[in-house]
Amino acid sequence: MSPGSRRAIAAGDRVGLRYTVRLAADGRVVDSNRGDAPLTITVGRAELLDKLDDALVGRRRGDRFRLELRAAQGAFGSYDAEKVQRMPRAEFASGIALEVDSVIGFGLPDGTEVAGRVTELTDTTVTVDFNHPLLGHDVVYEVEIVEVSGDAA
Repeated sequence: MSPGSRRAIAAGDRVGLRYTVRLAADGRVVDSNRGDAPLTITVGRAELLDKLDDALVGRRRGDRFRLELRAAQGAFGSYDAEKVQRMPRAEFASGIALEVDSVIGFGLPDGTEVAGRVTELTDTTVTVDFNHPLLGHDVVYEVEIVEVSGDAA
């Protein structure tokens, strides 16, 4: 690799990441793409978290780092009671296993998907909380930068 072929990341760069997210309290893995294709984002577009965007700027392909996010600092936003929705049970496909604390993906009209956590079940309704599932938890991101747009191989 020639000098300068690993330029510093700036806003607008496309960056490929491998990551693992752990709960800070017990180290339990709650999300990871290790062993899968890298996640590609554009830095500065808040496609993930602002703090992760900020942590990428100035780093280079090959860098590895840990980023601790504290719930008290609003890492995943603030609780919003309006994001808790009661839905008719009949709206859920019969093949979906509905259990309290299960997380289900919901497609929005624009094609994006949001996660909702089942908080209550009755014979006729399903209550789903669309607040971020990690809201209220301190987490640690372990990140490896594997691709940066414009870098020489």
